[in-house]
Amino acid sequence: MTVYYIDSVNGLDINDGSSVVGPWKTMANLYSRITARAVYQGDKVFFKRGGVYYGRLSARVAVNGAFGALFPGSPVQSPKLIIGAYGDGNAPRPILTGYKEANVAASWTQYAPNVWKIDLSQAAAAVTGESTFDNTNVGHLNINGVTKWFRTVDRPSVATDASGNWAFWSEAQAPGTAASDTNLYVQATANPTTLASSIEICVDGVGIYGSSNMSISGIEVRGYGMNGYNTTGADKVDIIDCMFNKIGGSVLTISNGTRAGNGVQVYGSGSDHTINYNEFQDCYDVAYSCQGPTMTGWANIEFAYNKVWNSNQAIEFWSTVNGGAPTGFVNVKVHHNEFYNSGFSGSNQTRFEAQSSAQLYYDMNTPTDIEIYDNLFVFAAASYLFSRRSSNTVFTPPPGVNSHDNTIVMAPGTLMSYQRTETIETAAAWAAALGWEQNSHFLVLPQNVLTATASQQIELLQAFLMAQAGVVTRMALSNGSGVRKAMATAQKALRISEAIGANGMNQGPLYSGGWYFPETSAVTNMAGAGNTGSMRLLPFTAPAAGRIIKLSYWVNVAGDAGSVVEPVIYRREGKYFLLHFDAGQQDAATVGLHTITIAGFNVYEGQELFVGMNVLAPSGVTNLPSMRAATGRTSSRVPVADSTANLNFAFGNLFNGISLTLGTAAPPSFMQAVGVTTQVPIVGMLAA
Repeated sequence: MTVYYIDSVNGLDINDGSSVVGPWKTMANLYSRITARAVYQGDKVFFKRGGVYYGRLSARVAVNGAFGALFPGSPVQSPKLIIGAYGDGNAPRPILTGYKEANVAASWTQYAPNVWKIDLSQAAAAVTGESTFDNTNVGHLNINGVTKWFRTVDRPSVATDASGNWAFWSEAQAPGTAASDTNLYVQATANPTTLASSIEICVDGVGIYGSSNMSISGIEVRGYGMNGYNTTGADKVDIIDCMFNKIGGSVLTISNGTRAGNGVQVYGSGSDHTINYNEFQDCYDVAYSCQGPTMTGWANIEFAYNKVWNSNQAIEFWSTVNGGAPTGFVNVKVHHNEFYNSGFSGSNQTRFEAQSSAQLYYDMNTPTDIEIYDNLFVFAAASYLFSRRSSNTVFTPPPGVNSHDNTIVMAPGTLMSYQRTETIETAAAWAAALGWEQNSHFLVLPQNVLTATASQQIELLQAFLMAQAGVVTRMALSNGSGVRKAMATAQKALRISEAIGANGMNQGPLYSGGWYFPETSAVTNMAGAGNTGSMRLLPFTAPAAGRIIKLSYWVNVAGDAGSVVEPVIYRREGKYFLLHFDAGQQDAATVGLHTITIAGFNVYEGQELFVGMNVLAPSGVTNLPSMRAATGRTSSRVPVADSTANLNFAFGNLFNGISLTLGTAAPPSFMQAVGVTTQVPIVGMLAA
């Protein structure tokens, strides 16, 4: 196992890449090494946060449009190729992008009145940015950060299109063939560089060609003309805490000009996939899709805790039998996601169709076991559901798809499904007629939300949902740094009462003024020396819903002046730890009990939390503090950083891109490599 680092600013491809002081620089270098199998399963590749990396990350080789697996399915014990991020946790995710940059005025020439062209071929050297692949099948333009999707049907001789500046045309060549015309033609009233400071051109391609045994986390995938991530037949795949942004628009079918673009696509088959805690924005077609003819199927797929904005469809499932007796969809779960503005993607500017819906199904003639629950769906352009089966004659949801306990929020008059007349106002009758969406809540958006600006809408929507009695949903609102804040609903509002069991343990709702503690440890003190790169966490299961407003900790032996500690609380979501609360740096230079008032955080009944304390060593501090812990059961060891000196606790990140599987008999090798200690602190938590 080797760890590799890539830094787009300070790296060099002649480095060996195995340390943060000698990182590689480019995606092209990584692509060639994976192709040569110099980087393989069991290795880790970390991109430095804040960097921009042009090209494609592929674990497969493309030959005339066919993809051969480099990392084929293998026994469950096989290690994964891990793709993640390193560096300052407050810096943006590293960006993997396929954009070509066209910001040099001399590279543009006037083709006709109000029409300008630029040569995209490598030979012309007129564009910078992504230069690995020769391709002219343009999917969209990114102009000063605004996506432009309008593609004309042919080269414009005189630009008269009503869409205004930035309508475009380019030749859409088939994979493996050369274009006869390598120019991009753009409608513009002057040289495009005088109209925009940033012109980015997205061409056909996939950001990440996935394969079996891969884990991808903490990455932004942006500006690819076909899919952000695509795989066929891959097993054991994790995609965690990534962002798929501005994806698609390139021509898929040359004969009729059909365009495509999905955030994450699993084509043909796949198993044991976890796609959690990601963000999707501006996907031409679908944020997440399992699709295609199959001889096998899809099994053990989880799509959860994701946030989707402005895709033509939020989720898509379709399949047809391609020989044999496929198992179809087995144990597919879609839950606790937020889906906003389905059908309002950029593709809606160029095509409005019945498929502009939140859920999309068609041609489903394989066995199906899909469950969709506890999601929030807000806005849909055409309808909430599009389902079309049996050669366009059946429009009910496919048997085996169970969608229930969702919160569905639509504008007045929005249809509930294709080829039916019920709207959001009569959704209860629709649900009864189809036997679908049992225990779901149907809400009509009020006028103040509909007319608000984009920046105001989320706050008004939050207030609207909070006011709905009996509505159960989790909204995880994100700010620019990726901080996720759990929003309680009216039904789950804090209940204040006292309930002490016969054994002295707190039971029922958290009661006002009650102190709550994690489970205890056999370790009494947490020594500071050697402890600044790792920590241990003690488990705590919330006995009820409530809010924590104070934390306490005990300094047994004071550190030098300036010594600080950082109380942190992680939550367990499935098989992953995510930071739930960070109290920031606190005094550790004074012996005794320290109690701090915090902004507070919510817990829900049964929520699994893990409480810890990180000892930091600022410059000039020699003697580190010791923290007191209780005695009792020993908890699991957990690393904070992986082979780097950076200690960061960015909300929503997974230990610098490393996902932890709970319940392992022994800690993975990367835990041992960072010198995990056996010391465990204890933190008291005071309920409001």
